Amino acid sequence: MTLIHKEVRRMTDKYPNLLSKGTIGTLETRNKTVMCAMGINQSDKGFVNDAVINHYAERAKGGIGLIMIEVTCVDAPVPLNVSSLPIGHTRDIGLAPRTSFI
Repeated sequence: MTLIHKEVRRMTDKYPNLLSKGTIGTLETRNKTVMCAMGINQSDKGFVNDAVINHYAERAKGGIGLIMIEVTCVDAPVPLNVSSLPIGHTRDIGLAPRTSFI
């Protein structure tokens, strides 16, 4: 048994409710841990790239139950030096089709 497996086992024993399945309406999560949205500043001038995908994929592999994806701007255009992901236009919705593996 690896150190990580031992730590997961210890956490499961210590916090059985936190690490048991959770539900929000009809959505079922693997556990009750949540990663809140934050600006990771890894996009390519506001467009989803492999760095953004890999960032969230690693968190999903790590066992987070629910991941809130990225800080976004809805209305105002994003300046070229800002790396947050805009969602003001359909062309901006680039993360969803590429996250089926998560």
